[in-house]
Amino acid sequence: MSIYRIGLLLGINSGISHYSGIIIEKIIINRLTSDVKLMMNLVKTPLWLFALILQFGFGTIFFILAQTIIGPALVYSLIAYGLIVLAIRSVKILGEKLSSLELISIILYMVAIAFVLISSFVFGKSKLRLIS
Repeated sequence: MSIYRIGLLLGINSGISHYSGIIIEKIIINRLTSDVKLMMNLVKTPLWLFALILQFGFGTIFFILAQTIIGPALVYSLIAYGLIVLAIRSVKILGEKLSSLELISIILYMVAIAFVLISSFVFGKSKLRLIS
């Protein structure tokens, strides 16, 4: 596997880990009753702490590595793949509903990411020096 493909996978994993952390946080917050002190209970919940580590720890590490390998221009579009994971997991785990327009947009976005993955497109580094 080429280093470019590893960079692409790191970008996708960055989005997946970030938005998976959000789903876990959402599950835990939905379980709490409205009469409790929110932050006091969240900080004491190990699964919520794991979600923070997943979201900001692993997501950030994957993001930095992906940016180092393939550059910032492609990383942000790959991170947005996590939004697809967020939508699918929201439907499966939280029971939320998606409209037909949202389903079509998810499919189109998956096709766009597939094109990015098979294109092996790389942005060249600029030779322009802004600071002399």
